[in-house]
Amino acid sequence: MINMIIINIAIEFHRANLNTKVLALRPGTIHNKVIEPFGKNVAPEKLFSINYSVNCLLGVIKNTEREPRGGFYVWDGKEMAW
Repeated sequence: MINMIIINIAIEFHRANLNTKVLALRPGTIHNKVIEPFGKNVAPEKLFSINYSVNCLLGVIKNTEREPRGGFYVWDGKEMAW
């Protein structure tokens, strides 16, 4: 369902402003108090600081194309299939 919401919002926003990007972003697994009980099940190279994840997501936003269909991207810039 989220895919249709993102796609529809992207189409409508694109009609109003061609410079708008609408993206769903997956930040990866962030090291924080919530994840601590489960952190031992996550490989260390897949456990990110907040700053690292935010910087990666900003790079994804900057480097994605503006298009009217929206998109779902992971922290490393790969587009995820809906």
